[in-house]
Order: sequence, then structure tokens, then C-alpha cells
Amino acid sequence: MKKKPIYLWVLLILSALISVPSLFGIVSPLPSKEALRTAQKQVAGVNA
Repeated sequence: MKKKPIYLWVLLILSALISVPSLFGIVSPLPSKEALRTAQKQVAGVNA
């Protein structure tokens, strides 16, 4: 088996570092407390 080239590992790590914060940014915006409160209000409104 050949060794994987280093640039592939670098590319993989860079893509992971770029994608993880963007995913967290989509899921929970920076004002996380406010977002959680609004989400809870929306869920309560849907359930009620």
C-alpha cells in the first residue's frame, strides 16, 4: 500500500476546520442564549 501524500491530509484538516465552525454557525448563531430562547418559544408555540 502506498502512503497517502501529506497534502491530502493537510487538505482534509483544512476542510474540516473550515466546515465545523460554519456548521455550528448555522445551527447556533453567535447570540446563543437569545437563539435558544426564541427556539424554545417557537417549540412551545407549536406544541400548544
